[in-house]
Amino acid sequence: MSDSPSPSKNSFAVPAVTLVIGLVVGALAGRFLLAAPSPPIRDPGATAGSGHYSGSASSADGEPGAPSDSGPPDSASAASSSGNATASKGKSTAGKPDKDEKLSAAELIPLLEDQTKTNLNSILFYTDLAAAIARLDPNDIPEVLDYVANSSNLQMKMAVTSIVFANWAADSPEEALRYAEGITSPQVKSMAMQGVLSTWIGSDPDAAFRYLETLEPSRQKTQSLQQAIMSLAMTEPEAAAARALAQEDVMMRSQLVSSVGQVWAMNDPKAAMRWIDQIEDPSLAHQVNESVYTGWAYNDPQSALEYASTLDDPTRQKQILQQALQAWIQQDPDAGTEYLLALPEETRTDELINNISWSLSQLPLEKLRSVLNSLPESQRSTAMRNLAASRANASPREAIQLVEEMADEKTQGLAFGNIASTWARSDPYGAAQWLNELPDGTPRDQAIGGFARQLVEISPRDALNWVESIQDENYRTSQAQSLLRQWLTRDRAAAEGYIQQTGLIDQAAKDRLLNRQ
Repeated sequence: MSDSPSPSKNSFAVPAVTLVIGLVVGALAGRFLLAAPSPPIRDPGATAGSGHYSGSASSADGEPGAPSDSGPPDSASAASSSGNATASKGKSTAGKPDKDEKLSAAELIPLLEDQTKTNLNSILFYTDLAAAIARLDPNDIPEVLDYVANSSNLQMKMAVTSIVFANWAADSPEEALRYAEGITSPQVKSMAMQGVLSTWIGSDPDAAFRYLETLEPSRQKTQSLQQAIMSLAMTEPEAAAARALAQEDVMMRSQLVSSVGQVWAMNDPKAAMRWIDQIEDPSLAHQVNESVYTGWAYNDPQSALEYASTLDDPTRQKQILQQALQAWIQQDPDAGTEYLLALPEETRTDELINNISWSLSQLPLEKLRSVLNSLPESQRSTAMRNLAASRANASPREAIQLVEEMADEKTQGLAFGNIASTWARSDPYGAAQWLNELPDGTPRDQAIGGFARQLVEISPRDALNWVESIQDENYRTSQAQSLLRQWLTRDRAAAEGYIQQTGLIDQAAKDRLLNRQ
């Protein structure tokens, strides 16, 4: 990277981005298994009666796992029940295998590939995945695990691992856990353990917790205990709450109690609210309150809103309103936005619009235009800026189109600054290309400012080179000084050298930055 690249050439470095995704799919897999009529998977071996995973799939992520004698039980009965028949290739009209068919790896793997392209963050995806794996031909499990082991999609890898081990635990949780303990990848091991515990908790919680007590203190034990309590909360929230409150570690107790409250509220919010009243620690009770509101609002937003209307505490009302609208707009955009727009103006504040902007930004573009047009003039500008930034996370070009169609120059400039800042985090090269397309003027200046505020974290010199192209002198100077202050806090020697030679700011500003005045 050069020291002073031209902004028009988009020359700057892009840091490596590590995406760490946590999935809570074990509980879902466990609930599905307990309700499903399908028999548990008995034979993850390559051939009937092999009694162990094939070596290449031993750890669910391509790493050496536990020895073969810790594998699943003999599969003769499973092979007999399935008739060793070749899996049917038939599909339903929706393109998914019929629920009564045996599913082969050749059918499951394309399903994974198709759905992960468009639907990975959908709960429906994980429900479908659990249903599919419950019908997977036992002999095909190694092939599926080999596939996910070689996948670069960590989220899918972890989900499949969790659900496969949840199936295994339906037959022999102790053996599944012994095998999971041999997995060397911490993230995949955690998901395997979570899958096993989700099933075991559903069938014999006391045995599962007795097993956890035998483990030596470790990070893995802590994670497994958390997973077990959360799985228990799905079916026995009172028991899970008691175990959470019994934890000696203050931070773990706080986290677990809040999580249990959120899960409880998704199933029985009024019972969860009654439980909060029994918590003696006021600060903990307040924390759980927020979690319960989140769970309730997600599961039944209309009921949560009705409850909020009965409260005298305006802070609680505001919390529930915000969370319920977030969920309702995602679940039923028409009903949710209709409720929002019918709120009195004193309730439908700029703060509320900002706090639910992510949900609103996911609406179809035409619906989003309609919502913005329905807002009073006094709110539209602020809403436009916030919604543009949120929309830019998924589709910067759509966010730009919306702003160009609906905003005046001032609002357009502020919105462009937000879009450029958001876009620069995920695709700085694409954002830079857009900046080069913009005509000179206030919107471009503001966009460059937003872009440079993100770029300074990567390359301060390149960020300042972009700022040099801002036409408005006052805005250019203020942005330069702001970026230089950030640079000074991170690398004072390099920043001082730049300040001494730059023509972006005058000598008085240089002296102030260098603490000479």
